[in-house]
Amino acid sequence: MKRIQAFEFNELPATPRFIRDSIVEILGNGLSWGRVFSPVAPVFMEFCKKAGADRVVDLCSGSGRPVSILLDAIKAQGMAPPEFVLTDLLPNPEAMAQTRARHPENVRIIQKSVDATQVPADVDQPARTIINAFHHFSPELAFSILADTVEKRRAVFIVEGFKRELPRFLPLMPALTASHFLTPFLSPKDRKKKILFTYFLPLVSLCGGWDAVVSFFRTRNEAELFEMAGRLDADYQWEYREAPYFPGGRNVVFYGIPR
Repeated sequence: MKRIQAFEFNELPATPRFIRDSIVEILGNGLSWGRVFSPVAPVFMEFCKKAGADRVVDLCSGSGRPVSILLDAIKAQGMAPPEFVLTDLLPNPEAMAQTRARHPENVRIIQKSVDATQVPADVDQPARTIINAFHHFSPELAFSILADTVEKRRAVFIVEGFKRELPRFLPLMPALTASHFLTPFLSPKDRKKKILFTYFLPLVSLCGGWDAVVSFFRTRNEAELFEMAGRLDADYQWEYREAPYFPGGRNVVFYGIPR
């Protein structure tokens, strides 16, 4: 299937905040309940060892929930994770604080705006992660993010929770469906509003369903990732992996390490 670049409701400032929060919460619970990042944990720790990194800066962290899910998976498998520094162009300190509260020894928050295409030196770390967010960027922005990484000789680890193949996307649906119906009752704020607009006036369902489909078509495949990396004049080791999860889903993992 050809990749498309379309909008998602959770990216639009005009979308009401409670709808954007609902979409992010539903995705976060779906990834967590489906144990999607469990097979990513050993691949990520292998990357950290190869890169010699005990600290990473997470770009485009959003709420910080993807980092929290990955940390849960790493610790559940008895491994010692690195420190994550959470950043975003439009940081959400309140949501990020929940991730820090869950993993106080492994998470630090940067509250100022951080542009992933120009990571400042006082924020940067030996390695960078982009967890379930790389598909949001246009080809130009995605290339700029990698170009800044290579220019500063940082290692980079990119993971997406599914491939752009329908048989690899559908296995995520049971967890996302359960999350869609249960998350409004578990939300820490605007609970009544989220219940109303999920069950009775299904704006959350419509917007979230659209975003799920668009995310699927935005995800880059192996050839597209290597083509982007190949345009960089850099002595890097690039590696593509697929980390399978039950029942038939696959994470896409792409990382680069300076030689």
